[in-house]
Amino acid sequence: DDTRILKAFVEEIHKICHSRSEIVYGKGNANNDFMNPDNDKIRKLTGWSEEFRFAESIRRIIEDNGKK
Repeated sequence: DDTRILKAFVEEIHKICHSRSEIVYGKGNANNDFMNPDNDKIRKLTGWSEEFRFAESIRRIIEDNGKK
């Protein structure tokens, strides 16, 4: 289950894209609970599970967009 904080996802996308740009984060929010994903509800309601890990999904999106 990949339930990292949003910042970790942003940094991983940055790395996968081989970006040389600087990531600038805003001030943030005192209550960051909404920034921590939780897939439990969707799993219980639908039986959903991810087919690919996050990094693989991002790589596939980048690859598919390059074909257009």
